[in-house]
Amino acid sequence: MPEQTSGTHNRTVLLLYYGAGARERLEAALVAQNLEVYAIDGRSEDAITFVREHPSPIVVMDRGATDVSVTQAVRQLGQILPESVVLTVYPRFGAVDVYRSGHRVGEAADLETALRIWGYPSISDAEHEASPDRKERTTI
Repeated sequence: MPEQTSGTHNRTVLLLYYGAGARERLEAALVAQNLEVYAIDGRSEDAITFVREHPSPIVVMDRGATDVSVTQAVRQLGQILPESVVLTVYPRFGAVDVYRSGHRVGEAADLETALRIWGYPSISDAEHEASPDRKERTTI
């Protein structure tokens, strides 16, 4: 089970997405869950500086970019933010790989599940619990 600090943990998310439209939609969804979101285009020349200026316990990045080495980006994030959890999202499938210190530590069926596992709200607990056909696939 992931380490959690009973409700007092930092409720920020660093969002590194390569597509502007998807980044804006995801940012709006996370903000609607009362999370403080710092978003930047992963291709930005200022991305590394931005990451250092806005450290977050959770980093969400899309894995759909074909012109960027996501594996290299995850390793670099692991060096800059070794205690952060990096969630890489496969946009077409919704599946999420979970990394810590640049190493894969698990997976989740979707971003909502991954955020909930790490103590962040994604959808209301009532809505989540009311969905018995929702399948979770985690190895965290």
